[in-house]
Amino acid sequence: MQIKAKIGNIKRVRADAIIMGVYENMKRPRGDLSTINKSLNGAVSDLIHNGEIKGKLGEVTVIHSLGKITADRVVTVGLGKRNDISLEKIRTATSDVCRALKVKGAKHVVMMALGTGSGTLGVHETGQAIAEGAILGDYTFRKHMTTKDETGELQTMIIIDRSRSVVAAMQRGISEGIILAEAANLARDLVNEPANFMTPAQLAAEAV
Repeated sequence: MQIKAKIGNIKRVRADAIIMGVYENMKRPRGDLSTINKSLNGAVSDLIHNGEIKGKLGEVTVIHSLGKITADRVVTVGLGKRNDISLEKIRTATSDVCRALKVKGAKHVVMMALGTGSGTLGVHETGQAIAEGAILGDYTFRKHMTTKDETGELQTMIIIDRSRSVVAAMQRGISEGIILAEAANLARDLVNEPANFMTPAQLAAEAV
């Protein structure tokens, strides 16, 4: 999966899905989510009011845009309580929403930087956590399987913001997160290999 940070307007992006974070006990959409809500004729606020969007950590809700915005879907992911937001919760939420979107067949997604509006998380660190969550959540090991994978594969994730400085800091964090997550997935691959494939000699070669 390719992950990048870019300057942009969430309402005008073209994607299979727009990912936006929501907190527990949120009474109404705020910020960019409020803008999207208006474009969707209040669909987000209706789901919050009806209790279908609760903001619980990892809760994923898919709303089809039906042509009201350029993206096909708006997807909210729960971040838990605003005062308890952490980098680990950002990783968890990103992993959960990526797995959910794979099942839906999404390939190109756009995300607002989760948690940065809380004022407690650094932009650089948040970018790293998002990249780690996305790559770790997208992981599958199907090397020796002959059946078709029905879940699909996410190809691109763009994290957008209007600020050039925020995007630059986010991209630095993303670059670091990609390295760490790909290293973790390499370790997963080594563990998942059968012993007759991952022999001691092969393991030594992989280490080199």
